[in-house]
Amino acid sequence: MLLAGFLILSLLGITVVFLFDQLPRLLRYLALPPDVQPMAEAQATNYFVYLWANWYAKHLYQGATIVALLVGASLFAATAGDGPAGTAGGLRPGRGTIFAGRYLAGAIGVALVMAGSTAVVGVVSILRGRPLPATNFALGLIPAMAGMLVIFGLAALCSALSPSPRQALLRAAATAVLLSVPGWIREWQAFSVYRQMQAMYYPFAGALFWNSIAGLLGTALLLALAAGWVFARREA
Repeated sequence: MLLAGFLILSLLGITVVFLFDQLPRLLRYLALPPDVQPMAEAQATNYFVYLWANWYAKHLYQGATIVALLVGASLFAATAGDGPAGTAGGLRPGRGTIFAGRYLAGAIGVALVMAGSTAVVGVVSILRGRPLPATNFALGLIPAMAGMLVIFGLAALCSALSPSPRQALLRAAATAVLLSVPGWIREWQAFSVYRQMQAMYYPFAGALFWNSIAGLLGTALLLALAAGWVFARREA
């Protein structure tokens, strides 16, 4: 699952790099709304803005959300028997240890998919003769991963509450869709997990909004603690 996510995201990222040369031509034939035109022109003339808008603000956050839901929903469902009871071969690890191990392995796996595919985008950009400020571009992983942890924690909680991975995935996916609602309303966009993951403000502001990132990480921690609490008290 993680390998497939990495390969698909890397392919999408490579496609984004190669499409930049076609953007000015496309804009000549597209009748864009007045509120969209300035951003489109900024992307056509600034490769960094273009890549950020089409990688962090599009493909990466979407792909990371899907991978996080799939991995997180499969962590704990249908594993009620994984308790601390003794066996002939010795003692099983405690449920807290089981939770921490699975949660960390899953979260780190998704984070590596995100970091690896982003590195592919950067390398292909260099090979195409369009080098990027590596540090500035890599900073986009911070809000992206912080938001991913929120989605991952949500999926893990649904997994701990559900009798099967399929049911956990359906519950998590439905909730993830509901989380997109604030992004549709201008006044609520500051509370949108997905908007904060995209960090589309960075190419123009030149700095990350650390208070928003802290909010994402705090929410992710609460979800992880809730998932651990449910898993630890689930009937063994």
